[in-house]
Amino acid sequence: MSRQVNPTVVGGFVIGGIALALVGIVSFGGGSLFRQSHTFVLYFQGSLQGLQEGAPVLFRGVKVGIVSDLIVRYDSLSQDISTPVYIELQDRIESIGQKHSMEETIHQMVERGLRAHLTLQSLITGQLVVLLDMEPNTPIRRVGAEPQYPEIPTVKSPIDQFTSAIENLPIEELVNKLLDVAKGVNKFIRSDELHAAIHNLNDALSQTKTFVAHLDEKVDPVTDELTATAKETRATLKQTRESIARLEDRIDAALRDVQTLAKRLDSETGPVADNVNQTLEELRQTAAQAKATLAAIEDATSEDSPLQTKLEVALDEFARTARSIRSLSDYLERHPEALIQGKPGE
Repeated sequence: MSRQVNPTVVGGFVIGGIALALVGIVSFGGGSLFRQSHTFVLYFQGSLQGLQEGAPVLFRGVKVGIVSDLIVRYDSLSQDISTPVYIELQDRIESIGQKHSMEETIHQMVERGLRAHLTLQSLITGQLVVLLDMEPNTPIRRVGAEPQYPEIPTVKSPIDQFTSAIENLPIEELVNKLLDVAKGVNKFIRSDELHAAIHNLNDALSQTKTFVAHLDEKVDPVTDELTATAKETRATLKQTRESIARLEDRIDAALRDVQTLAKRLDSETGPVADNVNQTLEELRQTAAQAKATLAAIEDATSEDSPLQTKLEVALDEFARTARSIRSLSDYLERHPEALIQGKPGE
């Protein structure tokens, strides 16, 4: 005899199954089952390749709806083709302050710059999403083909702008110019002028190397001679100052003797005394001139005199010139191509 099924148990299982189904729908649907949706229509200018039904609609990164349908519409009278995109916006765009419906809120936002455009969701799959954002500096472009649905104006996406820029490029003209340039380069490479220029360059580099080697042989002797000349000049100036000092002492002693002799002859009379006095006076003047000349020579040859300073400056210039020539020869020996190309960075 079979056991009778308990209706209470069966009813409990049914109710439990329904409850689990509702929980699953609410959980996996994110609560969208009980949200009210609002349909809007969009008309994009470019291609819709990559946009699929169910693609998300984002507003500043927040998912506010999905793409519900895409169709291609042909008008047999005007022979126009349009591709309306229908989106379902959920109640995730709220109006605070004054309460408005979703349609009124979207209308106000459109007047203040709300626009729609397409953007890539994934570079790998190439799928597109609808992006809503505020772009107040763009015009409001409506098609108005379906008044039963509120329309959100669209703008060109960065993808469409890039595609338009590529399409507007004169590809054929650019390719022809590139081919002309390639032909010119090939002709120049094979020309006799280039081979002659390379040959002349090699000759110039060889001559430069020979010149640098010859210059290097001449720089060292010139530098040594300049250094020796500077030493000899300084020694000569030193001896001159010492000789002037000794000569000045002798002139002072001679002047003292002349003055003593003059005092003795002052008491004498007669023509002889007058002649002697006249001669002594001339000696005094000559001695004074000689002393002045010696003083000028001593001033000119002193260590802080302009002549000494100019001489030392000239010697220093000679030494610097010799070092510069040596540096130039060293650099040209390492980089002979600098005579043609110049230093790097110039």
